[in-house]
Amino acid sequence: MMDMNDIFSEQQKLCKNIKGILYYDETNNFRQLYLTENGANNEIENINFILGGIGSLSREPIDYSTLRSELKIQNSEAEIKFSYFERKRTDFIEMLKLQQWNILFKWINANDNLFIHFSSMNYVFYILTDIVDEALKRYMNDASDICAYHLELKSVLYEAVKPNLDVFIKQLYSFGFPDINTKDIRNFVELVLVYVEQRQCEALTEVDNMFTKLLLRIIKAMRNDEEFVLLSDNEKHKLFNAYTYLYSREILVFKEAYLIFDHETKVKSELKLQVNKQSNYEFKDSKDDVSIQISDVIVGFVSKLITYVESNNEDDIYQELITMTSMQKENLQLFFKIENHSNDICKCFFNHIQPISSREKMELLYSTCCS
Repeated sequence: MMDMNDIFSEQQKLCKNIKGILYYDETNNFRQLYLTENGANNEIENINFILGGIGSLSREPIDYSTLRSELKIQNSEAEIKFSYFERKRTDFIEMLKLQQWNILFKWINANDNLFIHFSSMNYVFYILTDIVDEALKRYMNDASDICAYHLELKSVLYEAVKPNLDVFIKQLYSFGFPDINTKDIRNFVELVLVYVEQRQCEALTEVDNMFTKLLLRIIKAMRNDEEFVLLSDNEKHKLFNAYTYLYSREILVFKEAYLIFDHETKVKSELKLQVNKQSNYEFKDSKDDVSIQISDVIVGFVSKLITYVESNNEDDIYQELITMTSMQKENLQLFFKIENHSNDICKCFFNHIQPISSREKMELLYSTCCS
Protein backbone atom coordinates (compact mmCIF):
# COMPACT_ATOMS: atom_id res chain seq x y z
CA MET A 1 0.00 0.00 0.00
CA MET A 2 1.30 3.45 -0.94
CA ASP A 3 2.38 5.58 2.01
CA MET A 4 0.02 8.55 2.55
CA ASN A 5 3.01 10.88 2.83
CA ASP A 6 4.04 9.86 -0.69
CA ILE A 7 0.57 10.73 -2.00
CA PHE A 8 0.80 14.26 -0.60
CA SER A 9 4.56 14.82 -0.95
CA GLU A 10 4.29 17.57 -3.60
CA GLN A 11 1.70 19.48 -1.59
CA GLN A 12 3.83 19.13 1.55
CA LYS A 13 6.66 20.95 -0.23
CA LEU A 14 4.34 23.85 -1.05
CA CYS A 15 3.15 24.08 2.56
CA LYS A 16 6.40 23.68 4.49
CA ASN A 17 6.37 27.36 5.52
CA ILE A 18 2.88 27.17 7.01
CA LYS A 19 3.71 26.86 10.71
CA GLY A 20 0.69 28.55 12.25
CA ILE A 21 -2.62 27.08 13.33
CA LEU A 22 -5.63 25.91 11.33
CA TYR A 23 -9.10 25.45 12.82
CA TYR A 24 -11.74 23.16 11.33
CA ASP A 25 -15.41 22.46 11.33
CA GLU A 26 -17.45 20.59 8.76
CA THR A 27 -20.86 20.57 7.19
CA ASN A 28 -22.93 17.99 5.29
CA ASN A 29 -21.29 15.00 6.96
CA PHE A 30 -23.83 12.20 6.47
CA ARG A 31 -21.79 9.71 8.54
CA GLN A 32 -23.16 7.04 6.19
CA LEU A 33 -24.18 7.39 2.56
CA TYR A 34 -25.72 4.42 0.81
CA LEU A 35 -28.20 3.45 -1.91
CA THR A 36 -31.75 2.27 -1.34
CA GLU A 37 -34.33 1.20 -3.88
CA ASN A 38 -35.78 4.72 -3.57
CA GLY A 39 -32.45 6.46 -4.14
CA ALA A 40 -29.67 7.65 -1.82
CA ASN A 41 -30.45 7.73 1.90
CA ASN A 42 -29.62 11.46 1.95
CA GLU A 43 -30.23 14.26 -0.54
CA ILE A 44 -26.95 14.61 -2.46
CA GLU A 45 -27.73 16.70 -5.54
CA ASN A 46 -25.74 19.97 -5.39
CA ILE A 47 -24.58 19.06 -1.88
CA ASN A 48 -20.92 19.29 -0.92
CA PHE A 49 -19.10 18.04 2.12
CA ILE A 50 -17.04 20.99 3.40
CA LEU A 51 -14.15 20.72 5.85
CA GLY A 52 -12.38 23.93 6.73
CA GLY A 53 -12.45 27.19 8.62
CA ILE A 54 -10.23 29.99 9.80
CA GLY A 55 -6.47 29.95 10.34
CA SER A 56 -3.63 32.13 11.54
CA LEU A 57 0.01 32.37 10.52
CA SER A 58 0.77 32.75 14.22
CA ARG A 59 0.11 30.19 16.94
CA GLU A 60 -1.05 32.90 19.30
CA PRO A 61 -4.77 32.69 20.18
CA ILE A 62 -6.97 34.80 17.90
CA ASP A 63 -8.52 37.75 19.72
CA TYR A 64 -12.25 37.94 18.98
CA SER A 65 -13.13 40.74 21.40
CA THR A 66 -13.46 43.37 18.65
CA LEU A 67 -15.53 41.03 16.46
CA ARG A 68 -17.87 40.19 19.34
CA SER A 69 -18.32 43.86 20.08
CA GLU A 70 -19.07 44.79 16.46
CA LEU A 71 -21.51 41.89 16.13
CA LYS A 72 -23.10 42.84 19.46
CA ILE A 73 -22.61 39.30 20.77
CA GLN A 74 -22.53 39.26 24.55
CA ASN A 75 -19.69 37.44 26.30
CA SER A 76 -22.35 35.51 28.18
CA GLU A 77 -23.48 33.79 24.98
CA ALA A 78 -21.88 30.35 24.90
CA GLU A 79 -21.29 30.01 21.16
CA ILE A 80 -21.15 32.02 17.96
CA LYS A 81 -23.37 30.01 15.62
CA PHE A 82 -23.98 30.03 11.88
CA SER A 83 -27.67 30.67 12.59
CA TYR A 84 -26.71 34.12 13.95
CA PHE A 85 -25.34 34.98 10.49
CA GLU A 86 -28.03 33.23 8.46
CA ARG A 87 -31.04 34.66 10.33
CA LYS A 88 -33.38 32.08 8.75
CA ARG A 89 -32.54 33.33 5.25
CA THR A 90 -31.91 29.95 3.69
CA ASP A 91 -31.57 31.43 0.19
CA PHE A 92 -27.92 32.32 -0.40
CA ILE A 93 -28.58 35.55 -2.30
CA GLU A 94 -30.99 36.76 0.40
CA MET A 95 -28.47 35.83 3.08
CA LEU A 96 -25.93 38.16 1.48
CA LYS A 97 -28.07 41.15 2.49
CA LEU A 98 -27.18 40.66 6.15
CA GLN A 99 -24.83 43.09 7.89
CA GLN A 100 -23.29 40.29 9.97
CA TRP A 101 -21.36 38.96 6.96
CA ASN A 102 -20.03 42.43 6.21
CA ILE A 103 -18.73 42.78 9.76
CA LEU A 104 -17.13 39.31 9.83
CA PHE A 105 -15.45 39.56 6.43
CA LYS A 106 -14.10 43.06 7.10
CA TRP A 107 -12.73 41.87 10.43
CA ILE A 108 -10.88 38.96 8.77
CA ASN A 109 -9.59 41.18 5.96
CA ALA A 110 -8.21 43.66 8.48
CA ASN A 111 -5.70 41.10 9.81
CA ASP A 112 -3.09 39.88 7.32
CA ASN A 113 -2.21 37.02 9.67
CA LEU A 114 -5.65 35.47 9.19
CA PHE A 115 -6.80 33.29 6.31
CA ILE A 116 -9.51 30.81 5.41
CA HIS A 117 -9.12 27.27 4.08
CA PHE A 118 -11.45 24.50 2.99
CA SER A 119 -11.85 21.24 1.13
CA SER A 120 -15.06 20.88 -0.86
CA MET A 121 -16.32 17.58 -2.24
CA ASN A 122 -19.36 17.26 -4.47
CA TYR A 123 -20.96 13.96 -3.46
CA VAL A 124 -22.38 13.07 -6.88
CA PHE A 125 -19.13 13.90 -8.65
CA TYR A 126 -17.13 11.81 -6.19
CA ILE A 127 -19.46 8.82 -6.56
CA LEU A 128 -19.10 8.88 -10.34
CA THR A 129 -15.30 9.06 -10.39
CA ASP A 130 -14.80 5.30 -10.03
CA ILE A 131 -16.83 4.66 -13.19
CA VAL A 132 -14.47 6.83 -15.25
CA ASP A 133 -11.38 5.55 -13.44
CA GLU A 134 -12.54 1.99 -14.20
CA ALA A 135 -12.68 2.91 -17.88
CA LEU A 136 -9.29 4.65 -17.74
CA LYS A 137 -7.35 1.84 -16.09
CA ARG A 138 -6.59 0.23 -19.48
CA TYR A 139 -4.92 3.48 -20.60
CA MET A 140 -2.58 3.95 -17.62
CA ASN A 141 0.49 3.22 -19.75
CA ASP A 142 -0.96 4.56 -22.99
CA ALA A 143 1.20 7.06 -24.86
CA SER A 144 -1.90 9.08 -25.82
CA ASP A 145 -2.13 10.58 -22.30
CA ILE A 146 -5.90 10.06 -22.12
CA CYS A 147 -5.60 9.77 -18.34
CA ALA A 148 -4.41 13.38 -18.17
CA TYR A 149 -7.98 14.40 -19.04
CA HIS A 150 -9.61 12.46 -16.22
CA LEU A 151 -11.18 15.60 -14.71
CA GLU A 152 -12.74 16.60 -18.02
CA LEU A 153 -14.09 13.08 -18.58
CA LYS A 154 -15.51 12.83 -15.06
CA SER A 155 -17.15 16.22 -15.54
CA VAL A 156 -18.79 15.00 -18.76
CA LEU A 157 -20.29 12.01 -16.94
CA TYR A 158 -21.48 14.27 -14.12
CA GLU A 159 -23.22 16.61 -16.57
CA ALA A 160 -24.69 13.63 -18.45
CA VAL A 161 -26.43 12.06 -15.44
CA LYS A 162 -27.35 15.21 -13.51
CA PRO A 163 -30.59 16.03 -15.42
CA ASN A 164 -31.96 12.58 -14.48
CA LEU A 165 -29.99 11.99 -11.30
CA ASP A 166 -32.85 10.48 -9.28
CA VAL A 167 -33.47 7.83 -11.95
CA PHE A 168 -29.78 7.11 -12.40
CA ILE A 169 -29.23 6.64 -8.65
CA LYS A 170 -32.08 4.10 -8.50
CA GLN A 171 -30.57 2.27 -11.47
CA LEU A 172 -27.22 2.10 -9.68
CA TYR A 173 -28.99 0.42 -6.79
CA SER A 174 -30.35 -2.29 -9.08
CA PHE A 175 -26.77 -3.18 -10.06
CA GLY A 176 -25.52 -3.31 -6.47
CA PHE A 177 -23.23 -0.34 -7.17
CA PRO A 178 -20.38 0.04 -6.31
CA ASP A 179 -20.07 -3.75 -6.39
CA ILE A 180 -20.95 -4.78 -9.95
CA ASN A 181 -21.40 -8.50 -10.52
CA THR A 182 -19.32 -9.90 -13.39
CA LYS A 183 -22.43 -11.09 -15.23
CA ASP A 184 -23.86 -7.54 -15.13
CA ILE A 185 -20.86 -5.73 -16.59
CA ARG A 186 -22.24 -5.47 -20.12
CA ASN A 187 -25.65 -4.20 -18.99
CA PHE A 188 -24.05 -1.69 -16.62
CA VAL A 189 -21.87 -0.32 -19.41
CA GLU A 190 -24.88 0.01 -21.69
CA LEU A 191 -26.70 1.94 -18.97
CA VAL A 192 -23.88 4.47 -18.66
CA LEU A 193 -23.65 4.79 -22.44
CA VAL A 194 -27.33 5.78 -22.67
CA TYR A 195 -26.70 8.86 -20.50
CA VAL A 196 -23.50 9.91 -22.27
CA GLU A 197 -25.10 9.46 -25.71
CA GLN A 198 -28.03 11.63 -24.62
CA ARG A 199 -25.57 14.39 -23.81
CA GLN A 200 -24.54 14.45 -27.47
CA CYS A 201 -28.04 15.70 -28.29
CA GLU A 202 -27.40 18.92 -26.37
CA ALA A 203 -25.88 22.11 -27.75
CA LEU A 204 -22.29 21.50 -26.67
CA THR A 205 -19.21 23.61 -27.14
CA GLU A 206 -16.52 22.19 -29.37
CA VAL A 207 -14.44 21.22 -26.33
CA ASP A 208 -17.40 19.59 -24.52
CA ASN A 209 -18.28 17.65 -27.65
CA MET A 210 -14.70 16.42 -27.98
CA PHE A 211 -14.57 15.11 -24.41
CA THR A 212 -18.05 13.61 -24.68
CA LYS A 213 -16.93 11.62 -27.73
CA LEU A 214 -13.78 10.56 -25.90
CA LEU A 215 -15.78 9.39 -22.89
CA LEU A 216 -18.09 7.40 -25.16
CA ARG A 217 -15.08 5.69 -26.70
CA ILE A 218 -13.51 4.60 -23.43
CA ILE A 219 -16.84 3.53 -21.91
CA LYS A 220 -17.63 1.42 -24.97
CA ALA A 221 -14.28 -0.33 -24.51
CA MET A 222 -15.51 -1.52 -21.09
CA ARG A 223 -18.01 -3.81 -22.82
CA ASN A 224 -15.21 -6.33 -23.25
CA ASP A 225 -14.15 -6.32 -19.59
CA GLU A 226 -14.41 -9.74 -18.00
CA GLU A 227 -14.14 -8.19 -14.55
CA PHE A 228 -14.05 -4.80 -12.88
CA VAL A 229 -11.27 -3.71 -10.54
CA LEU A 230 -12.58 -0.55 -8.87
CA LEU A 231 -16.24 -1.49 -9.10
CA SER A 232 -15.99 -4.94 -7.55
CA ASP A 233 -15.26 -6.39 -4.10
CA ASN A 234 -16.91 -3.38 -2.48
CA GLU A 235 -19.77 -3.32 -0.01
CA LYS A 236 -22.97 -3.26 -2.04
CA HIS A 237 -24.85 0.06 -2.06
CA LYS A 238 -22.32 1.84 0.19
CA LEU A 239 -21.49 5.07 -1.61
CA PHE A 240 -19.04 6.94 0.56
CA ASN A 241 -16.75 6.37 3.48
CA ALA A 242 -13.80 8.68 2.84
CA TYR A 243 -14.24 11.36 5.50
CA THR A 244 -11.15 10.17 7.36
CA TYR A 245 -9.09 10.41 4.17
CA LEU A 246 -10.02 14.09 3.80
CA TYR A 247 -8.98 14.78 7.39
CA SER A 248 -5.74 12.88 6.79
CA ARG A 249 -5.00 15.05 3.79
CA GLU A 250 -5.07 18.17 5.99
CA ILE A 251 -2.84 16.67 8.70
CA LEU A 252 -0.23 15.39 6.25
CA VAL A 253 -0.17 18.36 3.87
CA PHE A 254 0.17 20.90 6.69
CA LYS A 255 2.74 18.88 8.65
CA GLU A 256 4.50 21.96 10.04
CA ALA A 257 1.28 23.60 11.27
CA TYR A 258 -1.01 22.70 14.16
CA LEU A 259 -4.57 21.66 13.37
CA ILE A 260 -7.60 21.80 15.68
CA PHE A 261 -10.74 19.93 14.61
CA ASP A 262 -14.23 19.97 16.04
CA HIS A 263 -15.03 16.67 17.75
CA GLU A 264 -15.81 13.88 15.29
CA THR A 265 -15.61 10.61 17.20
CA LYS A 266 -15.51 8.14 14.30
CA VAL A 267 -12.89 10.10 12.38
CA LYS A 268 -10.77 10.55 15.49
CA SER A 269 -10.63 6.81 16.13
CA GLU A 270 -9.72 5.99 12.50
CA LEU A 271 -7.15 8.73 11.89
CA LYS A 272 -4.20 7.15 13.66
CA LEU A 273 -4.13 4.35 11.09
CA GLN A 274 -3.67 6.85 8.25
CA VAL A 275 -1.42 9.65 9.49
CA ASN A 276 1.68 7.72 10.55
CA LYS A 277 1.73 8.84 14.18
CA GLN A 278 1.56 12.53 13.29
CA SER A 279 0.96 14.58 16.43
CA ASN A 280 0.26 17.99 14.88
CA TYR A 281 -3.48 17.88 15.55
CA GLU A 282 -6.16 17.55 18.21
CA PHE A 283 -9.94 17.44 18.54
CA LYS A 284 -11.80 19.93 20.73
CA ASP A 285 -15.39 20.71 21.61
CA SER A 286 -16.53 23.78 19.68
CA LYS A 287 -18.07 25.15 22.89
CA ASP A 288 -14.52 25.55 24.22
CA ASP A 289 -13.00 27.28 21.20
CA VAL A 290 -14.35 30.37 19.42
CA SER A 291 -12.11 29.69 16.41
CA ILE A 292 -13.95 26.41 15.76
CA GLN A 293 -17.23 28.32 16.04
CA ILE A 294 -16.04 30.87 13.46
CA SER A 295 -14.92 27.94 11.31
CA ASP A 296 -18.50 26.63 11.46
CA VAL A 297 -19.71 30.00 10.18
CA ILE A 298 -17.18 29.99 7.34
CA VAL A 299 -17.91 26.45 6.12
CA GLY A 300 -21.62 27.25 6.39
CA PHE A 301 -21.14 30.22 4.08
CA VAL A 302 -19.00 28.21 1.64
CA SER A 303 -21.57 25.41 1.57
CA LYS A 304 -24.37 27.85 0.74
CA LEU A 305 -22.22 29.52 -1.91
CA ILE A 306 -21.29 26.29 -3.70
CA THR A 307 -24.84 24.90 -3.54
CA TYR A 308 -26.10 28.15 -5.08
CA VAL A 309 -23.54 27.94 -7.89
CA GLU A 310 -24.24 24.28 -8.63
CA SER A 311 -28.03 24.73 -8.53
CA ASN A 312 -28.15 27.52 -11.13
CA ASN A 313 -27.03 27.97 -14.70
CA GLU A 314 -24.73 30.77 -15.82
CA ASP A 315 -27.52 32.97 -17.22
CA ASP A 316 -29.51 32.84 -13.98
CA ILE A 317 -26.41 33.61 -11.91
CA TYR A 318 -25.54 36.58 -14.10
CA GLN A 319 -29.09 37.99 -13.96
CA GLU A 320 -29.10 37.83 -10.15
CA LEU A 321 -25.68 39.42 -9.93
CA ILE A 322 -26.62 42.48 -11.98
CA THR A 323 -29.63 43.14 -9.71
CA MET A 324 -27.78 42.76 -6.41
CA THR A 325 -27.91 45.43 -3.74
CA SER A 326 -24.66 47.17 -2.80
CA MET A 327 -24.51 45.15 0.43
CA GLN A 328 -24.91 41.83 -1.37
CA LYS A 329 -22.19 42.69 -3.85
CA GLU A 330 -19.83 44.03 -1.18
CA ASN A 331 -20.22 40.91 0.95
CA LEU A 332 -19.29 38.70 -2.00
CA GLN A 333 -16.37 40.96 -2.85
CA LEU A 334 -15.11 40.82 0.72
CA PHE A 335 -15.32 37.02 0.77
CA PHE A 336 -13.41 36.70 -2.49
CA LYS A 337 -10.81 39.16 -1.17
CA ILE A 338 -10.23 36.85 1.82
CA GLU A 339 -10.05 33.84 -0.49
CA ASN A 340 -7.50 35.56 -2.76
CA HIS A 341 -5.37 36.60 0.21
CA SER A 342 -5.46 33.05 1.55
CA ASN A 343 -4.59 31.60 -1.85
CA ASP A 344 -1.61 33.96 -2.09
CA ILE A 345 -0.33 32.59 1.21
CA CYS A 346 -0.73 28.94 0.17
CA LYS A 347 -2.54 27.44 -2.82
CA CYS A 348 -3.08 24.22 -0.88
CA PHE A 349 -5.53 25.95 1.45
CA PHE A 350 -8.23 25.09 -1.10
CA ASN A 351 -8.96 21.56 -2.26
CA HIS A 352 -11.82 21.01 -4.71
CA ILE A 353 -13.34 17.67 -5.72
CA GLN A 354 -15.92 19.11 -8.08
CA PRO A 355 -16.95 19.13 -11.74
CA ILE A 356 -15.36 21.71 -14.01
CA SER A 357 -18.70 23.50 -14.41
CA SER A 358 -18.75 24.36 -10.70
CA ARG A 359 -15.42 26.14 -10.91
CA GLU A 360 -16.40 27.90 -14.16
CA LYS A 361 -19.60 29.27 -12.60
CA MET A 362 -17.67 30.33 -9.51
CA GLU A 363 -15.27 32.24 -11.77
CA LEU A 364 -18.26 33.91 -13.43
CA LEU A 365 -19.53 34.93 -10.01
CA TYR A 366 -16.12 36.34 -9.11
CA SER A 367 -15.47 38.18 -12.37
CA THR A 368 -18.94 39.72 -12.49
CA CYS A 369 -19.15 40.96 -8.91
CA CYS A 370 -15.49 41.96 -8.57
CA SER A 371 -14.93 43.68 -11.92
